Parts: sequence; structure tokens; C-alpha cells
Amino acid sequence: MNGYFLTKTITTMNSIQNNKLTKHHTGMLKTHTHKIFLLICGLIVSAAAYASDIKNIEVAQGQSYTDHLSLKDDSKDMDLMVKFIFDENANTLTVSLISYRKLFVFRDDAKYSQVVKCKKLKPDNLPYVVTYTPKSKYRLTKNFRKAVPKPRKKYVFHRWAECEGLQAVPEEYKMVNDYIEQKYNIVNQDTLVKVTIRDIAVMDLVSKPGKKEKYDLILLSDIDKTYNINIRRNPCFGKEEDIQSSAQQLQSITAAYESFDKQYAHNVLKSAEEVKIFNQIKGLLVTQYPPITDVSKCEEIQQNRDAYNTLSRKIASMRYISANAAAQKRGVDADYLLAQAHIIDTNVSSWILTDDVAMRNDLKSKCEGIIKEVNNQVKAYGTKNKAQANALSIFRKAESYFNRTCKK
Repeated sequence: MNGYFLTKTITTMNSIQNNKLTKHHTGMLKTHTHKIFLLICGLIVSAAAYASDIKNIEVAQGQSYTDHLSLKDDSKDMDLMVKFIFDENANTLTVSLISYRKLFVFRDDAKYSQVVKCKKLKPDNLPYVVTYTPKSKYRLTKNFRKAVPKPRKKYVFHRWAECEGLQAVPEEYKMVNDYIEQKYNIVNQDTLVKVTIRDIAVMDLVSKPGKKEKYDLILLSDIDKTYNINIRRNPCFGKEEDIQSSAQQLQSITAAYESFDKQYAHNVLKSAEEVKIFNQIKGLLVTQYPPITDVSKCEEIQQNRDAYNTLSRKIASMRYISANAAAQKRGVDADYLLAQAHIIDTNVSSWILTDDVAMRNDLKSKCEGIIKEVNNQVKAYGTKNKAQANALSIFRKAESYFNRTCKK
């Protein structure tokens, strides 16, 4: 309504300024413009004040929220605490009002003319059942009645707490309260609910001890403050089965990976049959333990899934070691080179000691064959360490000795 009026006002101002005006009209316009300016400022201030009555808060299990309100500016004993407590196990939100004074609230909207008779509040006329001491009286003081907008008979007292996303838990309502407390079930496990605090009444016991109880309702305050409540839930709450399941998945893939790794990570596959078996086992494991793509807000579940996925990737990337690959990785065996050098030296010594042409040709042929085989091995696999390099150097000396002696 205010936005509509503001828009119309600005439009009217622009319209007037665009018309030709007399001096008389000009004076009237200045006065009219000043009034409109003050009205606009008032609307802006009003809008800002209204915005300040909305508060964003957060609650969690073991983390409540308390707000302090003043029902009357000039009286500290009229201060009020509003408290919000979240119970994750029960999925409830409890709203409490705590004051130094005795409190009364309307649990449902109630029309003034129906519940007030002869300046007295009639408990039996309330639109809900309330417990109270028989024959007790509840008088509305002058200050209380002043707080009720006119015409009073048409006024409707507001339910003290208006909620969204919450459902009140039935309980016994009392006329006189040292504090107000209402528990709500949270609908559909929501994480954002809303509570607006409205009419709060303060009362005093004015009767003497032993006499019929008489109370004066001395103050009525429409708080009209809204709390947007963010409910921070424990993402692992109620996930016990999922946590256990993720732990079992991790345990299973860990055992499978360790067995697979132990069997093939350091062993050399020397035949096509061994390679075939490796591929079959790997295929079965990849099928049995695919990556988990679901993401969980529960840290414990997600940690298990991350560890599981790491092992799943390791299984998928596992490679076997072939005989050739192993040799290339290790290099030519030093003992092999030394043994071949020794054979050449022995054959050369035998070649020198014999004059038999056929035997000499046979010894020469064997040495040439050894040299050819060693050169092929060195070319294919090389030397990877100092021991292999030294052994190759010794072999080259034996080769040189053979060439000098047997090929002259």
C-alpha cells in the first residue's frame, strides 16, 4: 500500500511540474512539494523500521539462540528474553519467553469483544481451553486498554507466535505463566523456518494472600518481530547405516586391492597365460568396485568414499610387468656379463694350447656367438648401475683379448 502511494505521489509531482503554473499555483506547489517530501521521508523511515523487525538467526544441536526485547522502554523489569532451542533427536524447535514478570499470551487469534467483558478477560471465552484457578479475575488496566487500537470491540488479539514450517505440539495452556514455552515439530525436516512474535501481555497479582486471586493485565505489547531461523543440522545424524555401509565398502576394496597388488605389483609375467589371468582378475575387480560418484554431506561417509575411490583408481590403473619390461628396467645382469667374459677367456686359453684346426674353429665360433649374444642384450637392456658397467668393462677386455689372439 505504501509503495503504491509513493509511486502515485511521485507521478503526481512530475505531472504538476510539467504544466504551466500561475504564481498562485507555484506557491501552492512549493507547499505541496514540501509536504510530499516529508511524507516520502516518513515512508522511507517507516520501511527501514519495518525491515529492522526481521532477524536472521541460526540454531543447531547444543547451540541455542537468545534475543533480548524490551516490552516497555522506561522499565527494565519489562525486559523479555526470546529463546530458540533445536532438538535434533526429536526434530523439534522450542520457543520460550522468559521475563521477570508473569506473562499471558493468546494461543490463537481472539476478538476483543468476545473475550473481554466489563473490562475483564474471560478465560472461558477464549477460543481454546486454558487452565486457571476457579473464580479468579483478570482485569484489564487503563494502560492495557490504551494499547488496544480503537475501535477496541473490533480488535483481534494476535496469536503470540505465528510460524511457518512448524507444527505446534499440543500441550496444556495456562492463564498465568512464569514463562511461556511452546514446542514445535519441524515439518519435513526443513532447515529454514520462520517465527513471528506478536501480542505479549504482562500481569500482576493484586489480591491479598488467602483471598480470591485477582490479576491486573498491566501491559500489552505487539512485538511483531520475525525470526528467519536457519536450522544447521548434523549431516551425519540418522546416517548410521550409511556410515557402516561406506566403511564396509572401504574394507572390502582394501582387502581386494592389497591381494591384487601383492600378487602382481612386483612379479614378472613370463607367459601369455599369466597375462591372460592378470587381465581377467583386473576386469572382475574393476566391475566389482566401480568409482562412487555420489557426494555425501556427512564427513565420515565422504572420507570413506574418497579412500574407496582412490583404491578403485589404483585397481583400474594397475599394469603387469612383462619379462622384457623387467629386463629393461633392471638392465643386463652383472653376473651374466662376468660369466660370459670368463667363458671367452677359458676358450681363448684352450685355443692357444691346441694345434687342432677343427677345435680352434669351434672355440672361435663359440666366442663369436657369445659376443653377439651379449651385444644384443646390452643393446636391448643396457646397464643401469655401476656393478653392471664394471662387469661390461671386464667383458669388453675379454672380447678384445679374443680378437687380438684368435683373429690374427
